[in-house]
Amino acid sequence: KLKLAWNGIDQEACKCLADSLVHNRSIAKIDLSRNKINDIAGILLAYALRRNQLLRGLKVNGNALGRNGAQALLRHMRLRGGDLRKIDMHDCNIDAGGSMTFDPNNPNGKYELDLSIPLDRAIASELWELSLREQGENWRGETLDGRPFDCPEDPDNPWIIPTKGYLQLRYFSTPVPPSEDDIMEEEDFSLMIDQIKSRGKDKERKDVILSAAKENYFSADQVKDVITTVDAASDRVEVASGVFSRVVDLENKNGFLKSLKEHEQKAVARNLGQLFFFNPKFPTGHYRLDLSNKYDFLLAQKLQQLSNKEKFRRKSLNLNDTSQYGNGECWRNQSLNGEHFRYTGAWHVPEEGILELDYVSVTRPPMSVLPMGQKDYEVLRGRVEEIAANLGSDRKGTLAHIDSVIRGKFLTSEMLMTFANYIMKLPSLTPVQSMFVGVQVVVSGFGGLVDINELWRILRDEFTWDFRQQVCERLGWLNVFNPMYSEGYIELDLSMRDEHVVAEVLVDLSVKEPGENWLGETYNGNGFELPTTWVEQVPDKGILTLEYYSEPAWVRNRTRKKWLQLFLSFEAPEKSDDDFLGKIEVDLAPLLRIAGPNPRLEIGPCELEGVISGTIQLALFAGGGGDTPRDADNESDGGDFLDDGSTSTDAESQSAGLAKSTAPNTQICTDPSNLQEIMEHSPGWQADGSFVFGVHLICAKDLIPMDETGTSDPFAKISIDGQMEQESAVVAETLHPQSVIHSLQWSRSSR
Repeated sequence: KLKLAWNGIDQEACKCLADSLVHNRSIAKIDLSRNKINDIAGILLAYALRRNQLLRGLKVNGNALGRNGAQALLRHMRLRGGDLRKIDMHDCNIDAGGSMTFDPNNPNGKYELDLSIPLDRAIASELWELSLREQGENWRGETLDGRPFDCPEDPDNPWIIPTKGYLQLRYFSTPVPPSEDDIMEEEDFSLMIDQIKSRGKDKERKDVILSAAKENYFSADQVKDVITTVDAASDRVEVASGVFSRVVDLENKNGFLKSLKEHEQKAVARNLGQLFFFNPKFPTGHYRLDLSNKYDFLLAQKLQQLSNKEKFRRKSLNLNDTSQYGNGECWRNQSLNGEHFRYTGAWHVPEEGILELDYVSVTRPPMSVLPMGQKDYEVLRGRVEEIAANLGSDRKGTLAHIDSVIRGKFLTSEMLMTFANYIMKLPSLTPVQSMFVGVQVVVSGFGGLVDINELWRILRDEFTWDFRQQVCERLGWLNVFNPMYSEGYIELDLSMRDEHVVAEVLVDLSVKEPGENWLGETYNGNGFELPTTWVEQVPDKGILTLEYYSEPAWVRNRTRKKWLQLFLSFEAPEKSDDDFLGKIEVDLAPLLRIAGPNPRLEIGPCELEGVISGTIQLALFAGGGGDTPRDADNESDGGDFLDDGSTSTDAESQSAGLAKSTAPNTQICTDPSNLQEIMEHSPGWQADGSFVFGVHLICAKDLIPMDETGTSDPFAKISIDGQMEQESAVVAETLHPQSVIHSLQWSRSSR
């Protein structure tokens, strides 16, 4: 144990101490209380602690660490591992700023670092670790001693920072949101709570919490425990507001908000503004942020982090880019103080100005997610209509209320557009207001659509061209337009990258689909015929209008499907055994009158490149192989399975009512007691002792779409006792295949 309290240790002395601590292997605890350690000295100590895995305790009470120095120590305690579990930092002027020139929360800028100086080495280390987390090309133009230097980016092989040399670089931050791995460990969190409780006054507790929140991330449950350590209402509101942006699972915020009284919750909501209602799982929406407000500023940073995360993910998976400028960003139509600007993920968010943007997430709901049920939808519809009644008197507040009700709900395109259509017809709105409000409703609900491929068809068939034009401009043509429904009037600004792609689609289709496809086309307001030069290269400027038409018989679906891969953020689900329904088994022994081990007919899951969900139904009938059910209207009340029903790994999802349509001379067994009679008269019994029977795959519902069109080409695998495996006919382009018949002949010898 080393006691160095009250020794006048200043910044220069701290440099030497920090350098020795990097290599020391004997000191377990050190007391540096009541010295002259400032914020820069604090970061030097933090850098040393990160590399000393043996130190178990540190006291720096009564030093002017300020906010920067304290945060650096807390951050490195969290990152270092080892046995250091406690840092005492009483009376360290935590609420004050300092002179430190590096801020990990705002690292953008030019750096000239002398690596022989401990502080500069510490900053270089911080920048390297930050670039690993942010995944982008963050170091630009780096040189070491004047020579080009490519900084190593392998986290498994940490860069050993030289102890001499002159490093220059520009850092461009591409921040990403925290993950569950970033949440403070429970052991560390317990120690932090103990430190907070050791402070006698609410103000001191609040200062420690807010300082820790600068460098740590919490779960919603942890924040609930943090809030309970403070008693005064005003301090509880300040703590809840201060830690709000550091909650990783913000979608669970209600868990800690319930620890506040109602008036405290309202005060937090007033403080946070739009941030209070923000859900990172459903970020799509319109934002207008006053960056001089710290909570609006934090929300802008969160939107930047999310966009980078989505961009990096889609790039790593080689998925299509539906962004406005082809740079993968989720920000659209952004402006600062009314001036449009080109956004990138490395943009430095300023601390003042009015920022306005549309955020359009390209992360779609999982394909296995179903829309809300009809009853829940009727309740939601009534709620939306009730709120919408106030649009005439308070349009801004009412729209925000509607947004909070719709956003995050899993809806079909038809459901969402029903809301928009109802609101647009309210008599209290002018035509201009009606258009604006309707578009806002579509933007609010877009992130929860489970059938995004249907949105364009509804917009085309049921809404005016200028309405769908505005929807596409707000959400992005590549996120809305569906080439499978190319017919209709369209207006495109060819200088916009996503609209240019749509023009390329329509040019290609006009070549490959016979007939006069472009009707009434104009270019910059003048009538013209599609020139052959456009087939090679569509101009990158000008206004194009046309009505596209193709005879149904001449539609080239294969070409349209190819183009669809560039649209709608399509992403095939990962294959997983968890998505299988399992096999439906039917006991054949009573029907075949065979003693001994019971043969079983197995109807395997529909093969959708290995993935299935939803429900499947079947019936088994005795018949002269290959007969096809014809009486489609003949339905039963259930009980069509051979014995007491099918079994499945997802049995609770089976439906009771099964279609029972049959061909002549075909009998379906619905009652096991009648098996003998059926057998005696069955045309399926063969002279050689084999038996011919048909499997009627009545229907499958709600299968996972595996094609870019939002459909699949399902078929079933059929076998007896795991042998004689056969495949049923394929039903093309559907998620709800119906009435597939398959005939099998079974005998003892085939077992």
